[in-house]
Amino acid sequence: MHPYRMDAYTREFVKRELSERLGRDVSDNDLFPASPHRARIEAPEFWGIVDELRAVAYERPVTKDELQSMLAATRHEGIWLQKTWPRNRGGAPGCWLSGAPSLPAHIEWPSRKLPSGQSNPLYFAAQFNCAELKRVFPGSLLPECGTVFFFYDPIFGCRDDWNGPAKIIHTPEDSSGLPIRQMPALAPLGDLRSDPWFHEDMVLPPEGELAPRQNVTLLPLTAYTETRFHCRAYDDAVRALVKPFEDRFRQSDYVAPRGSLFDRLFPKRPEEPPKQYNHNLFVGPCDGDWSEATTRPILTLVSGDEDIGVSTPNDIPITFKAPIGATGMFSLEEAEVQEWDG
Repeated sequence: MHPYRMDAYTREFVKRELSERLGRDVSDNDLFPASPHRARIEAPEFWGIVDELRAVAYERPVTKDELQSMLAATRHEGIWLQKTWPRNRGGAPGCWLSGAPSLPAHIEWPSRKLPSGQSNPLYFAAQFNCAELKRVFPGSLLPECGTVFFFYDPIFGCRDDWNGPAKIIHTPEDSSGLPIRQMPALAPLGDLRSDPWFHEDMVLPPEGELAPRQNVTLLPLTAYTETRFHCRAYDDAVRALVKPFEDRFRQSDYVAPRGSLFDRLFPKRPEEPPKQYNHNLFVGPCDGDWSEATTRPILTLVSGDEDIGVSTPNDIPITFKAPIGATGMFSLEEAEVQEWDG
């Protein structure tokens, strides 16, 4: 049972039962205070009753039709980015994370303006062959052909609504076979220090790559918003539906290196395959929970993945500062997505 989840049914049930026990009307403001942690400390008996009632509501009976409606309302389709091993072999053609992009020479490398007036280049995060995305997932929000590139600033992350500069570039042609471009030099340290978000513990990759290139395999992903309903029947159904994905999630395709006859007869023990994360396209954070009506998730990278240079804000060195410490999110306004669709 999620410690703070309270759907509409649970909320009304808890308010009704609490009102009867306390002899007064209990409002939504009582159940959702501005400082929930502090409220629990100041009124432990009240919150003890709330937790007791939430546990009762969690076990409520649900009909088959109600359960199907819950699942349909929280189902999301997208693409899971499974890391290959070795990291630079196999995978979908023209699709990789970190490393350096095959950005066409005529396109200016994206950057952002520092408070000092100096421009600082954005870091390359990923690129994808749009045709491959459409082949795996026909519902792709991106154009049917060409290449899409993702750049961001590790000081901020990927979201403009957190003041995080990021850039998504689309080229009409497949650019994956073009020469690799290296990131321009960073601005001098003095200019970086002019940014109020910069702090001395940040160690940005000096060579312009967050990590060596990591190829990815594109796999269909079905996700459910696990925190949407406070109900055991719903949680059990979701766990059963996502188990095949989670089993696959723990595996990594190993590509055997082609070496000499001696190497094939006496192969070395392969290094440990990489830990997989739920890096995905089109689904968003929290297993598909996307509540903002005007924006659509495009690429989500889970922080903590050192294989692609993604670490949490509390890690040192900091190569990727996710605003919440959980995901780095590239999103587009709905109107921009519709322009691409058109």
